[in-house]
Amino acid sequence: IVEVINEATKDDRISVILLDLQEMPKAHLNKLKQITKAIDAFKQAGKKVIASGYYYTQAQYYIASHADEIAMHPYGSVGIE
Repeated sequence: IVEVINEATKDDRISVILLDLQEMPKAHLNKLKQITKAIDAFKQAGKKVIASGYYYTQAQYYIASHADEIAMHPYGSVGIE
């Protein structure tokens, strides 16, 4: 994930990343920090990040909180522990 975001940061053809977080319900904090650091660098390059999901676990919402926009299904929810 980090490598893909880093490559997208360098690619002038890419201006937006859509993060589909549904398939990533859990991750350790050290991995989450690496991912969000890459997201922040992508944004600092003047690019936009959108997070999308039906339901956000705490880990998913942590990543989504670094996006410019968060989209959630109208009947979705967030599970914070």
